Amino acid sequence: MGKKASIDFKKCDNKPYCGAARACKIKALYYDRELESVQVDSFKCTGCGNCVVACPHAAVTVQ
Repeated sequence: MGKKASIDFKKCDNKPYCGAARACKIKALYYDRELESVQVDSFKCTGCGNCVVACPHAAVTVQ
């Protein structure tokens, strides 16, 4: 299995305008209004790392 993004919720500010989610061209990272947090769709995530670079809180990693 390939690498996938994961979120450290202790570092994440979980805002609906998440920079990491905006950087994800395939929308694998998204803000879930019901959970009030940023989530990763592991089926869509390709592990490209755009979200890692875009996260100002260093809350996203690809492993």
